[in-house]
Amino acid sequence: MSTVPVLAFNGAYDPIEQPSNWAGAQRVFPDSRHITLPGQGHDTTNTWGVCAGPLTQAFIEQASVTSLDTGCLTAAGPPSFDLALP
Repeated sequence: MSTVPVLAFNGAYDPIEQPSNWAGAQRVFPDSRHITLPGQGHDTTNTWGVCAGPLTQAFIEQASVTSLDTGCLTAAGPPSFDLALP
């Protein structure tokens, strides 16, 4: 067990690091928080940028996950679907 605070981000549709992989993390890292990014896969898009910076900055400044405001997740919307032809 570790008392080091851990903040983990994961896309809701990530096929590589699925959100369920974090199911037992809190047993090992009791001061951890897993945030699932709605509409994101393994590679996040610019829409996630509205949340990434502020949440990471707050986590670093507080050295804790207890009072992070995740309200910005609703503004982070799904990525655009772009089908570029070569």
